[in-house]
Amino acid sequence: MRDGIGTTIMLLTLLIASGCASSTGGDETGSSAISVNNFEATPNPIPSRQQFTVNMELENTGDSDAESVYARIFGPSFINSKQTAERTENFNGLRSSSDDSPSIPKTSTWQFKAPDIGENREIDYTLHSKIFYDYETRANTDFRLVSQDRFEEEGYTQGEPTLDQSEGPINLRIRGTTPKIFYEDDGNQASSDICVVAENQGDGTAFTGGDNVGEARGYEFTDEVGNEDTINLAIEEVDGISFQAEDTQSNSVSIELIGGEEGYQCFEMIATDLSNSETSINTRITADYNYVEETETSVTVEGRRN
Repeated sequence: MRDGIGTTIMLLTLLIASGCASSTGGDETGSSAISVNNFEATPNPIPSRQQFTVNMELENTGDSDAESVYARIFGPSFINSKQTAERTENFNGLRSSSDDSPSIPKTSTWQFKAPDIGENREIDYTLHSKIFYDYETRANTDFRLVSQDRFEEEGYTQGEPTLDQSEGPINLRIRGTTPKIFYEDDGNQASSDICVVAENQGDGTAFTGGDNVGEARGYEFTDEVGNEDTINLAIEEVDGISFQAEDTQSNSVSIELIGGEEGYQCFEMIATDLSNSETSINTRITADYNYVEETETSVTVEGRRN
């Protein structure tokens, strides 16, 4: 640290999230954004060689609108023998609830033929469904930039940064404590590092891109996902504050969730025009991703009696 009157003051940043929801301590529980309200076969039980229907109702119970929502049935051979397109239903978008309007569930159906299992037999079959959708987790935070004199005058102490974030399977938090020391580079420009952690707290898999979901977005009907265990992470640049990810030197980056669970990226936070002794800005951190999760139901097939 440089001493003496008239030397350039070393700046500190007090990283404070004034949001009232989520702490970044990691104790929060994420959830699926899509609720499966109903997934059942009717009639059940079903006589062998007879047609039956599989019904599904999905609802968006998260805080962001879900786009390109698809459900794909798979399981026993009499299901999987169908073409993938025949086993895939398009729910389009599912709107989240708001103060003005509730979320609206959507339903879809599949038609299948029960197998011939012979006489005087009864077999239980498990039907699975993969549910795909596009989603994003949004987290707002307030950054307060404080000069050294102001920091000492107010007696700020270190604390844990917090985020006010939307509900979804990917949870965000900021790693570290505040205040962070901001070292001046030249003039009124200063920089420091911020590390953002993303955690998969749902029961499914996050992914980006790939030919995987459905024809509405140009995807092929396959059972594989592309760029598995990755999300796109970005920090909004506002009011003279810019962010540069270590891997891309821009404010957005694709990060890997190690083991499908957690990943992180550090950004250089660059501040200009620090003439005020204390400045606050509000910015948004966004995780954008596709998500796939699985649910199941069962159907009983009865062989014809003698």
